Amino acid sequence: TAKYVLHFGFYYMAVFSMYFLLKRAAGRRTALLGTILFATHAAFLWAIGWDYVDGAGVTYNLLGLASMARAASSKRPRPWFALAGVAGMAMVYTNLFLICFMPCVFLLYPLLRYTPDQPGKVRLLLTSGLWFGAGAAVLTIILGGINYSIDGNFWFYGPSIRAFLVLASHPNPGRTNGLGWLRAAYWLGIPLVTGACSLLYLTLRIQRRLMHWGDHCTAFVSLYLVELTGMLVWYWIGGVGLQLNFYVSYLLPLMFLAIGCMLVTALDEWRAWVYWLLIDRKSTRL
Repeated sequence: TAKYVLHFGFYYMAVFSMYFLLKRAAGRRTALLGTILFATHAAFLWAIGWDYVDGAGVTYNLLGLASMARAASSKRPRPWFALAGVAGMAMVYTNLFLICFMPCVFLLYPLLRYTPDQPGKVRLLLTSGLWFGAGAAVLTIILGGINYSIDGNFWFYGPSIRAFLVLASHPNPGRTNGLGWLRAAYWLGIPLVTGACSLLYLTLRIQRRLMHWGDHCTAFVSLYLVELTGMLVWYWIGGVGLQLNFYVSYLLPLMFLAIGCMLVTALDEWRAWVYWLLIDRKSTRL
């Protein structure tokens, strides 16, 4: 029973975080449909349903992004910075690889909050960084204290770091050389198509002079391209991430946020009965 409660807890935390972010970026109509699509997507259900850590990583990623988005509009953002730091550090502790995604969580705040002519930008950046780091430190201290009470060692993450360094010092045995593996890599289809559409989306917004600070859609699409580019670079230098579906699943949060942002204009033009008919069909599937 405890196992199912844990999985459902992570599931709903991720789903509600997705809705919160999409609602801010694209409105309620897109948020509802986008969240249903996310909540029923096979890759997300697989990630959240089995016992590997990718489901927890996806959830903590979304919680961190939601906290930073809330901080950007809050008059008292410090608690939200700290919560984002806790979520971001928890994400890293599920898989050390996700330290590469930590900057995207933190960068959401300046992308939403700063403007070129805003005074005190450096002070705001330092404040957000300090409170974000404080949240990460608090989580580390708590987990370290728990570990110390169990086996007398405070630094609970040492074995994971040592294992990472050992694995990083040798060629990855799980990597398949050549490009033949792409024929069976069905999990790359949607992420790569979303990446291509994201490039086109940003290009059109630049041409039409619609790029500006504080826009959620621009921020989400840009950050998704940063993460996707990072995964491609990792593969280029010898990594194995793209060849494993449970590593590509870490792209799901910003991928669905980018998809929702790119669909918002089309959905706003639909007739109400068509939209609610689609919602009914997707809800039945859920």
